[in-house]
Amino acid sequence: MVEALKRYALERPEILLGGMGFDVQALRPTYRLQLGMGGASHGLAIARRLGLPSSVLDRAEAIHASEQEDWELWETRRESLLQEAQQERLEAERLRAEAEQLQARWRKEQELAAAARERAAEEARRQWEALLARARAEVRAAIAALKAGRDTAAATARLDALDAELRPAATAAPQKLPAAGDRGLFLPLRQAVEVLRVDASGQRLQIEIRGKQLWIPLEQFQLDPGATLAEERGGSHYRAPESHPWRLDLRGQRRDVARVALERHVDGAIAAGRQQVEVLHGTGNGVLAEMVREFAQSDARVLAWRMARPEQGGGGVSELDLR
Repeated sequence: MVEALKRYALERPEILLGGMGFDVQALRPTYRLQLGMGGASHGLAIARRLGLPSSVLDRAEAIHASEQEDWELWETRRESLLQEAQQERLEAERLRAEAEQLQARWRKEQELAAAARERAAEEARRQWEALLARARAEVRAAIAALKAGRDTAAATARLDALDAELRPAATAAPQKLPAAGDRGLFLPLRQAVEVLRVDASGQRLQIEIRGKQLWIPLEQFQLDPGATLAEERGGSHYRAPESHPWRLDLRGQRRDVARVALERHVDGAIAAGRQQVEVLHGTGNGVLAEMVREFAQSDARVLAWRMARPEQGGGGVSELDLR
């Protein structure tokens, strides 16, 4: 039973094995708890010392031998686990020592860098003070020359030279912030986009890409007035209602981009008081025609949808009646 409990403890890492110490020579317990060790059974040894018949003890030891061998295997495993734990502890101590060394080296490098910056700043201050002292002396000499009425042209030229030497270097003009309507590249995808809005801080832009509007950081946008939008490369982009006869050409566009153009087209038509618009989507594989039908069925502003007459384009054109 005792060996079974010991095996149970060894098989489960959440259980810590322990045993009470026993002095075999004095035949008395030490009353000391030994963690990590299960302790051995001294019953047979004690019985032999107390004079129990040898025949009985020999028989008991024979029966106990197989169990003892099994327990020795568990003891061997325990020793192996202890050795592994010891190695892991040593490895953890080594890694901690390396981390401490790296931290100490980093602190030393930080101190050296701070000292170098301080020396550079001090040297710059000395050079600047020397330059100012020389400039003051030359300015006083030039003023004295002017008062004495000597070569005024040379004095003026020297003052101009000092002014140019002491004037701060011209800094590059700040980059112009984009504004709504500007075009450029969305750098992560290298795709042409148009700026819709700029936030108040000037650090973010709202663009439309692949039919979706999103905010991007300013550094992801590169201004390029000549950029051609993806919708325009297909040759069928939305134009202001007042500049065309209310026929929207969607041919060659992706479904999501075409959906956005159709919504804008209907918005403009309703704002202008139109009661009907035409949408040229072509026959093709029917993707755009299906999108137009779905839009007409889901948008409450559309009263009716139908295909155009053959002379007006037939199955390649949809007519939408607006409320």
